[in-house]
Amino acid sequence: MNLFLKFFIISVVFYSCTSVVTKKPVNSIPIVGKWKWTKSVHVDNKTYLSTPKTIGSSKKIILTEDGRIITYKNDVEIRINKYVLSKGISIFDEKQYDMISFEGVTYLIEKIDNNNLVLAQNSVDGYRSIFIKN
Repeated sequence: MNLFLKFFIISVVFYSCTSVVTKKPVNSIPIVGKWKWTKSVHVDNKTYLSTPKTIGSSKKIILTEDGRIITYKNDVEIRINKYVLSKGISIFDEKQYDMISFEGVTYLIEKIDNNNLVLAQNSVDGYRSIFIKN
């Protein structure tokens, strides 16, 4: 019995140590968080510009660590979907980018840092949307 107790304690200690070391904190994934939409422009001709002021509504998204995207319009939740992060080739410059797909659309993650997120639809008819950390 004494041997079993020692084995059990050692197992718990090792399991606890590995869990702490390998688990990522929520904020270690830069895209996770609350993002406020500031504007969108057409990716090809850049002549079309939409902002919260021009369309008369605000938009926010929350990207969760478990792969959900929650969309808000005028601070009212309007939908929850799954997102998938991947690597892919841009149709614009044929370079590899981090990508995010949700609601049937794939976006290049053109820029991401602590305060800014720029997503561009990987499509000639797409839009580039700019978000700030909320």
